[in-house]
Parts: sequence; C-alpha cells; structure tokens
Amino acid sequence: MNIKKLLCFLLTVATVTIILSSCSKNNADLAIQFVKLNKSIDVEDFLFLDSLNGFLCGGVVLEEGCIYKTSDGGETWDLQFECTDKLRKLYMDDSSNIYAVGDSLCIIKSTDFGNTWQHSFTAAAQSFWFWDRSNLRGLCKAPWGELIAVGRKQSSFGLIYHDGKENDYLTPLQVGFSMNDIIVHNNEVVVAGYGALFTVDSLFEFDYLPINDDNFVDLFAIDNSIYACGYNGGIYKIEDGDYLSQKKVNKIVSFSREHFLSICFADTMNGICCGERGVVYATSDGGNAWKSIELADKQSLRSVVSANSYFLIGSENGIIYRYPVKNVSLLLE
Repeated sequence: MNIKKLLCFLLTVATVTIILSSCSKNNADLAIQFVKLNKSIDVEDFLFLDSLNGFLCGGVVLEEGCIYKTSDGGETWDLQFECTDKLRKLYMDDSSNIYAVGDSLCIIKSTDFGNTWQHSFTAAAQSFWFWDRSNLRGLCKAPWGELIAVGRKQSSFGLIYHDGKENDYLTPLQVGFSMNDIIVHNNEVVVAGYGALFTVDSLFEFDYLPINDDNFVDLFAIDNSIYACGYNGGIYKIEDGDYLSQKKVNKIVSFSREHFLSICFADTMNGICCGERGVVYATSDGGNAWKSIELADKQSLRSVVSANSYFLIGSENGIIYRYPVKNVSLLLE
C-alpha cells in the first residue's frame, strides 16, 4: 500500500469513528432517564415553583396519599407529607399558598411555599368514599377571589365546590357530568369535563365551548392558547382567549386508540401528551404534528410537566421519566 492510499484509509477510519462516536452520543442523549420513588404510587400531578424546586402528588386509591418535594429539578424526590386519601392535583395561588386535592373531597394546604402541610376546609356535604366515590380533580382561585374545586361523584356526576369567600367550608354544586380539570387563563375560569369544555362566571353560570366529542381530562395554558387532551384520543387547541368562537376551538389531531391523561408544553413549540398503556406523543411545532415516543413501560402515564430543560412524566408505579426538551425537535426530524 503506497503512502497516498494509506493516508486515505486512515482518514476514512477516522471519519467513520467520529460519525459512530457522534451517533452514540446522540443516542445516549435521546435515551429517557427515570427516577423511582420509594413508594409505588400513581404520580398524578406536578407543580414547580422554579426550575429546580417543585412538588408532586399522588397515591393509591383507598390506601394513601403522598406529597414529594424536589430541589434539583426532579432528579431526586423526598417524601414530605402522607394522608389516607389519594391526592390528584396541585395548585398554587398568587401568594404562598399551595393546595393538593383528592379523594373523599380531601384538600391539603401549605401556607409557607410547601414547607409544611395540613388538612384544609370542610365540605358542606361530607363525602364517604365507599358510598359515592366523590373526589376532587382540580382547584383554582377565581378572578373574583373564590377558591373553586371540581371533581366527580360515582364517575357520572360532576361536583363544583366553592368557598363563598370564607375560609372554613366549601359549598357544593352538582351537575350532570364529571369534571376533570380547572384553570384560570386570561381572567377566565375554564373547566374540562366529560363531553364539555366551558367557562364559569362569578354567578356560577356556564358558557360551553362549541365542541363536545371527547372526555376532556387535562388543560394546559401557555401565552394566549389553551391545550386540552381527551381520554378518547383527541388533542385540542383554544386560541386567542376567545373561548366562545367556533373558529377558535380546533381539534388538532385524533388518535382513536389512545387514552390521553395529561398534556404540557415547555414553550410555545415543544410539548408532550401522555396517557394509558405507556403512550407518549411529542410535538415541536406548536402542536400541529405529533409523533410517538416508545417506552418500555406500558403502564399508565398519568402526568407531565416541564422543569429544568426536561419533561417529567409520572407513571402509575412510582416511576418518573425524564426526557430532555431539546430532544423533542430531534425526534421529529
């Protein structure tokens, strides 16, 4: 072999080595990390105060409820509070108050940014879980000052509780369908429920959005848009804060075989939607196109949040998956 051919051969080997090394690095970056809690609970919801400090809640029906805390963006979690009712949703108001709501109309409250927790409120109509399966699935503070909690009873009736601007009890209202989530966006209260998306005013009158073909289970607001996902496989976008206009409510995609449970965006472009049987879909173009991410775990993925440049996905068996936000766009290339 002459010198010229030898140099060409060595250059080719070096190039292949660099390419393989780069591919190996990219594959490692794309790998989904996971964290295992010390309890095999359903991880129902996350709440982050900043990029590093946050909480999760969850539990096991008829057994326990838990709140965990992280101070490193979700790499590690410490058990902070336990109770006898499964906790399903976290909410922070405009002060230092954080709430967790769950089964048997349970409401847990912290007044010091999550350092300590205690039971809060007494429902005007007490619930007994074995009898009517009442649970709360969301809570928010309305623009007019009341705390509003939503939930369901026996999987068919919806419950709305509000505090009447008092601090010692919640007053119930009952409607004919279950309610799964509630948020405040652009000074309006928006509720997701079985076959309905609607707004609520201070007189507790409902204005329904012109779409009703799904069991809407989760809401996420970013900028002037709200995203919703449905248990029947739909992903929806409500734009510009105009919740009552037909043209502003768009069903982006529908995956008829999927059962979604949670949706979250890290920014206006990158988002994740997850659900039953380990299903995860990602978008990098603001929700117009979605592609599946394969997980070995086919358990129910019950919650997702964005924190510290990662998506955190909560499973039903106490596992939290960590997926880099930057890799969503790589996945869809």
